[in-house]
Amino acid sequence: MSLLLDTVRGLEYLHSQVPPILHGGLKGSNVLIDTRTGYPRARLRDFGHRRIIQQFVEDQEAMSSYIPPLGNPRWLAFERLKPWKYDIEEEGDIESVHSDVFELIRTFFEVLTGHPPFFDVTSDRAVLLMTDNGRNPDRPPPSEASPELDDELWELMQRAWNRDRSQRPPLSEVRGVLESKLAAGCLTETEVA
Repeated sequence: MSLLLDTVRGLEYLHSQVPPILHGGLKGSNVLIDTRTGYPRARLRDFGHRRIIQQFVEDQEAMSSYIPPLGNPRWLAFERLKPWKYDIEEEGDIESVHSDVFELIRTFFEVLTGHPPFFDVTSDRAVLLMTDNGRNPDRPPPSEASPELDDELWELMQRAWNRDRSQRPPLSEVRGVLESKLAAGCLTETEVA
């Protein structure tokens, strides 16, 4: 849970920049664990690559203004897969703090179950069809998930995967839920900080 909290704090830091830095591709393999500090810490990597590619394309003026999303449909926010389906017309509106929250919580699913989203579906094409229909991963049975994946956290995950991105919880709420869970577990402040 403390590593998930580190991930939330890292994303909050990126979003606090002016203008906000959007990760645009959060998943488990883009979170590294740093053990040099004495306690394991989660560190984000590979953020902003899509914007770099978009800028290159704009500079070259060789392609259309829409660049297909980079990433796996198991993690990508619905609106990043098919923006026109969500009335998103401007390229700059495809990625948002809301899409980062969606993908963060898909990463939570990965960490708390030990499996990628839709792990029981072998084909990425099938996952793409499922997500195109607004389907989210099913809640695994308790025996197949971390005990921290309780009703409260599952409800938060469901809200974070809402098709209406304006209805997704802010990172401050996600951080609050994790901090309360860590406090309930009686971890020391050093372990939480």
